[in-house]
Amino acid sequence: MKKIFQYESTTVPELEQIGKRRRLLSWTQRDLAGKTGISQSLIAKIEAGNTKASYDKIKAILTALDEAEGKTHGTAKDIMTRSKDILGIKETETVRKAAEKMRKSDLDQLPVYDETKKIVGSITIQAIRDSIAEGNYDIAKKKVKDIMGDEFPQIPEDTPIETVSQLLKHNPAVLVKKRGNITGIISNADISKILY
Repeated sequence: MKKIFQYESTTVPELEQIGKRRRLLSWTQRDLAGKTGISQSLIAKIEAGNTKASYDKIKAILTALDEAEGKTHGTAKDIMTRSKDILGIKETETVRKAAEKMRKSDLDQLPVYDETKKIVGSITIQAIRDSIAEGNYDIAKKKVKDIMGDEFPQIPEDTPIETVSQLLKHNPAVLVKKRGNITGIISNADISKILY
């Protein structure tokens, strides 16, 4: 059974690799603890899958391992689409309007916000497709809030690209924030920015 790290309804299936990666570097759990500031006993529990660790602790461990392996290729801030360019849709708009917005912008997903501009969920082409497959042919007239899914995960700007990539395996997009404010969004298309 895979050990999965749960954070804001997002899974990162890298936990089972922490012990293996550490051993390949010839590090003890105490070595990893010294490099991350996390107790050796918590690292042992994480490696054994016996605890739910905070996002910050997992990020610190994965960052230390990535740096030691020479895998760090930048951060979320380096590849995100800036907040002024983020397309979203109000929860009271129709699904038809959301679909048109996604089609015109060549997107598969949109963050959903309320009247105060707070992000409250997400809508995806997949959710629309699934609703039609279930026989909801009048979906175009429904409000976005009637079919929206969970919010996209939110991560700090300094999150390593490798972690972002793992999050995108299970989510259509990730929101980037700084001091509580959304500063950008990352979708699968943005990951290719590391190539140039």
